[in-house]
Amino acid sequence: MPEKAVWLGDPSLCWESENLRFSLDEDRIPLMFGEEGQTLIFRDGMRIQILSASSRGGTVLVEYENFRAVLPYGITNEIRTGLHNGRDIGEVSVLLLADNGYQSSNPSVWIDNLHPQLVLLSVGIKDSQGLPNRGLIDRLAGYSLLRTDQHGTIHISTNGEKLWIRVERLD
Repeated sequence: MPEKAVWLGDPSLCWESENLRFSLDEDRIPLMFGEEGQTLIFRDGMRIQILSASSRGGTVLVEYENFRAVLPYGITNEIRTGLHNGRDIGEVSVLLLADNGYQSSNPSVWIDNLHPQLVLLSVGIKDSQGLPNRGLIDRLAGYSLLRTDQHGTIHISTNGEKLWIRVERLD
């Protein structure tokens, strides 16, 4: 059970966030609202830096030794521009695609500047909006890509040097 939760975005944005907020309240887990520029440093040396925060969510950079992951929840063009399309972040180990693979939320310059070793796509099977966009998938041809609609739950672990990946396909 976590000691505290850091929240980015509007807690009433959707029913999923309202359910999570209710669960946190029910378990008496204190909630702290994250802000751009904050860095959380853990005992083992892991760092989570909040690169942006908005009503839609936030973009975080997770670092542990040589491992780096960018998780852009609710990222906008303005936020990407403010981060110089990823140049301010540099190369990463893992990049989660934004907005379930919506093409305009994941421009080539952003992906190329981050140059991830692994790209993750969280999207439902037979997404009702037709995501991910075919053009985006075609642009990712040179990258290692794991998709929840094809691979199921994706577990990533690291010792800071090596990366281990396990998938759980629910058929």
